[in-house]
Amino acid sequence: MGASKDKASEAKDRASEAAGHAAGKGQDTKEATKEKAQAAKERASETAQAAKDKTSGTAQAARDKAAESKDQTGGFLGEKTEQAKQKAAETAGAA
Repeated sequence: MGASKDKASEAKDRASEAAGHAAGKGQDTKEATKEKAQAAKERASETAQAAKDKTSGTAQAARDKAAESKDQTGGFLGEKTEQAKQKAAETAGAA
């Protein structure tokens, strides 16, 4: 009967060792997955920030262009208005 107990104890030890090994592998896999997820999150964050920066730059360029166009249009209209005033004054003076 002693041999049976020894064999059972050995089988138990082997099973316990295999379970510990499997648990260790599971932990390693969990850590690797966690690291990959963190890296993916960081890449997504960097990509989102780059897109945000690009959009902000494009919007600022559009605002600048609109302001420049407004200034040019205002200057043009101011010149035309002044020319019309002068023409009216000349016409009034001639009459």
